[in-house]
Formats: sequence, structure tokens, C-alpha cells
Amino acid sequence: MNWLIPLLVTAIALPCVAQQDSNGFYAREGKGVSFIEKPVRVPSPDGSKVIEAIPGQPSEEPGPHDTVTVQAFGKTFATRIGHYLNAEVLWSPDSRAFLLTYSEGGSMGPYRAKIVYVRQDGIHVVEPVKDGLRLIREWCFYGPETPEIAGIGWSGKDSSRVLIAVSVPGHTSCACFGVFSAFEINVADGKVLRKWNQIEAKKSLADKLGVTFANRESDEWVANPERGIPHGFGLTKKPKWYGHLPQER
Repeated sequence: MNWLIPLLVTAIALPCVAQQDSNGFYAREGKGVSFIEKPVRVPSPDGSKVIEAIPGQPSEEPGPHDTVTVQAFGKTFATRIGHYLNAEVLWSPDSRAFLLTYSEGGSMGPYRAKIVYVRQDGIHVVEPVKDGLRLIREWCFYGPETPEIAGIGWSGKDSSRVLIAVSVPGHTSCACFGVFSAFEINVADGKVLRKWNQIEAKKSLADKLGVTFANRESDEWVANPERGIPHGFGLTKKPKWYGHLPQER
């Protein structure tokens, strides 16, 4: 997927533009960089790198058309992030990388989470969770659907461990739609280090969760998933594991 294109420019002078308030849609401290109305600057914690988003011009084509670049090491790296719906970024504590969450389709997703490492030789992308069905189990009327995957923060003081939320697609063709679990993932090998169900995550990770997860009102389905079965699902045989949905495989 060739969505990051290096554009090298020397002796960059960072323009002074207004920084957008924290959106916190997925991650509480995340910054939205698509469908913006004014320029947005997101500096890294150590001040050595900056993600800059410039509003795009209106277009007949659907979707955002903003320009998002990463400025570091005296260079500017162009990206396609500004063309992704609901794109949000969050720098790692060590300023080596940023977490990117965005929709590959419409407002209902599917949503993906990627880690973008910024190095002198360019930008390198890692996807810590490629298949959400590896982490949660779902029961959808028309068969397996792509779970929603979003970055909610970092764990520790560097960029080696990331916090990811994986949720059942948020529409009524899936039982317990919208219920999520949170995972601490080791970036190097994708190994799950820790898991929280929705209720646990809203307590233990309250300082990490953006509004879309902090405000989920389906907690009763975590303990009693039978209540999350949409009308008509009773005509379909439930999987044997359904009473434990969602859970790590």
C-alpha cells in the first residue's frame, strides 16, 4: 500500500500555525488531521518532529482532501494521511513514531491502526493488528465481518508497546455490536501482553480512551451477551462460544 511518499526538502523552517485542540476520538490525547478547517501542527514530545496538516480545497470527489506532512531531520515527508476519513495521530513518548487510526471506507469503517516510525531514511509503517478476528470473536448475521481496530495510546515510555482497541462492528447485523476489548501489543512481534474487556478498559484505561470508547453504553452485553442479540437472530443457531463474546482467541 503506497500511501507514504517521501518528499525530501532541506533546511525546513516550520511555519507558525494554530494547533488544533485535542479531538480524542479514539485516543484521549489524539489529534484529528482530516476534515480540518484550519492548519494543525502536532509536535513530537521532544520537539524534534512535527506532523502538519493543511486544509484541502473543496472537491467533487468524496472524502477529505487535506495535506499531511511529517517534518523531521531537516526534511519533509509527504503522506496520504489527509485523504483518509477520520484520521487521528498520537506521538509515542520517545518521539520515534506516531500512532495512526483511520477509516478505510466510510464513517462506519473498517477502521485500521498503524504505527508510523519516522527515521532519517524515511517513514516506515507497522500494522500491529492486521486481523482483528485474531483477538475477538464475533457473531454476525451474514457471516464474519471486519472488526474495528483503533489505537488508543502507548504503554510505557517508548514506542515498543501500543494499546489497541478492537470492537465488534457497530451495526445491528452483529450481536453485541460496538462492544470492544483493549489490548497491550508488543510491536516487534504482535504478541498480546495484556487484555481488558470493555468494562475493565473503561476503568483501567480511562486516561487513554477517546470519547468513542469511553462513552460506549453497552457494558451490560459484556457480562450478559445474550441481551445483545438483535431481533431475528433467535432463528439462527448460536456458536458454542457465544456466551464468552468478545474474548481473546
